[in-house]
Amino acid sequence: HSFALRQILYNSSRIDTLPRPIRIADDWEERYIIQEDLKKVLKLKEIGDVQKLINQLSTDWETLRIDEIGWEQQFPNPAFLGAWRSHKDQYGETLRAELVYQLKKQLNQSRDFQLDKEYKHILIDEYQDLNACDLAIVNELAKRGAELFVAGDDDQSIYGFRFATPAGIRNFEQIYQNSKKLALEICFRCDKNILHSAEFVASLDPARLPKPTRPKDEAEDGEVLIIGFKDQSHEAEIIAKKIKSLIDADIKPDQITILLRNDRNGLLSKPIIETLKKYSVDVSLTTDSDECIKSIWNYAQSKGIRFSVALQKIAESPSELQKFGPKIAKFVSEINVAIVELKAIESPIEAINATVDKFMGEGVIKEQVKKYFVGILENQEKPDLENLIKVVSTSSEYIEQETKENAVNILTMHQAKGLSFDVCFIVGAEDEYIPGRNTGDKEGDERRLLYVSMTRARHKLFISYCNKRTGQQRHSGSNSGTEKRTLTRFLRDSKIPIKQVE
Repeated sequence: HSFALRQILYNSSRIDTLPRPIRIADDWEERYIIQEDLKKVLKLKEIGDVQKLINQLSTDWETLRIDEIGWEQQFPNPAFLGAWRSHKDQYGETLRAELVYQLKKQLNQSRDFQLDKEYKHILIDEYQDLNACDLAIVNELAKRGAELFVAGDDDQSIYGFRFATPAGIRNFEQIYQNSKKLALEICFRCDKNILHSAEFVASLDPARLPKPTRPKDEAEDGEVLIIGFKDQSHEAEIIAKKIKSLIDADIKPDQITILLRNDRNGLLSKPIIETLKKYSVDVSLTTDSDECIKSIWNYAQSKGIRFSVALQKIAESPSELQKFGPKIAKFVSEINVAIVELKAIESPIEAINATVDKFMGEGVIKEQVKKYFVGILENQEKPDLENLIKVVSTSSEYIEQETKENAVNILTMHQAKGLSFDVCFIVGAEDEYIPGRNTGDKEGDERRLLYVSMTRARHKLFISYCNKRTGQQRHSGSNSGTEKRTLTRFLRDSKIPIKQVE
């Protein structure tokens, strides 16, 4: 998204298909101005109806369905398209979700469109996470002479809900026929039994690319165990005791994680958290910073005000948010002082350097941050701090999950991507959750998600399932209302030992 915005801003004077000046609607504007206006114009009952239509439009951009003949007639509510375009012309906003498609469209259709620089080499990580629109842009860049270097693993394509597809990496050699494949054969993270167990799950996909993966020579055997429990209370008690014993054996709490397929309303995590606290084990469901930001957002939405206005109000009356109010007040005070100082600096580049100097300690990272921000400014036709903020903010939603130090971290399986731990507990490995109601391509996503989750563990991997889930938990999963549960189909034929705990 940030790359797309960067190119669009660079070509702002050449683009006539977007309102000018190019302005990206922020989250508050999209929710409380655009969506509310469209709801009123279309006479829809619920704001969720508008959000579904915007999500459908975003889906059509990401999958390139929008380029198909007759797309507008097939759209669920063609009147929405007219209302959205009218609002866009009137208010001059561009949605963040359309940026990548707009770049693809300009690269395809406009002879005048120029990249901000000559890209001789393009490096792309996590290539399996690209959707059809992303892949089309990469192809256009290659046609313009860029040499591609991509890293990807089709076994780790887990973002089907974003329309990422493993086909991109699987078909790379056919699309780019002069390419050379460099296989990464050695796994440096997982011990032997963990890797072999995870590879079994991955091998259930007949379309996967064959890989000669092996553990490093000095890897230990590692421990993998599937544990069956009678119900969720039993599960929470035994897992908490096991974690307590691991910590007593000098394993750091933040090197232990609990992974859940999902945790809507804290349904699965709550009994585990309560039991861990009973054993005096510090546990984190989200990082403190995430919780703080969410608290500010919730406050802003409850008052119908912008995030920035909410910050100022909380700073003036810290008691409005008891847990984080004083911390926010101190932060806002420091920012306000910095703003006064920065307003006296005319050059955007000098302002960036001064800001980084003020808020970051000395070191290599500091210089890299300066170089990154200054590079964005220098590639603009007219260096401008507002456009810099737009570029940076468009990619903020893809920041990887953080974990809390000195605490056992509970994460969803998707949040754990890119992380690793000495000990990993996968809780709720039941067919009702994995794959749950997902079928076809979505079932493949679930299988790969389990593979990714298993490979978060370095030395110990414990996989739990219940024979029944009672109370509110019986309403979770694919057989809602039914207590009986079964081990996920992806592990039933594995060689992993299964222990039924009484």
